[in-house]
Amino acid sequence: PPQPGVPFPYTGCSTEAPSPYTFEFDNATFIPSENGELLCGRVSVGGCDGDGSCCTADLWKLSIHINSECRGSVLYTTYGSNIRMPTYSNYGDGRLLLQVTQMVGQDTTNSDGLEICLQLRPPCRVAE
Repeated sequence: PPQPGVPFPYTGCSTEAPSPYTFEFDNATFIPSENGELLCGRVSVGGCDGDGSCCTADLWKLSIHINSECRGSVLYTTYGSNIRMPTYSNYGDGRLLLQVTQMVGQDTTNSDGLEICLQLRPPCRVAE
């Protein structure tokens, strides 16, 4: 889960900069599959209280805080009909960021309601 008070997208634009994008696993869909579970959530595009470039920035990357034990548990990610391999980076003491990058063509005009899914496998087959 994101850090309290830190707005999405967490990187690229300053964390204090306004952003029109939010992403939530609330009411996430867990779809059993032969490789584990598919965990899905949605992007929302809303108003952006500011006039900086971050309010009109493309949606290029999604960063999600995960448990460090779950490194490698995401086989791949999907958005629309696109498949992306996840990347991981350490973030602070024992914390890990899962990143979905190169989301080419996604912006404020076409990202509202965009479903992003993570194909999970052991040891972390559920959202942790």
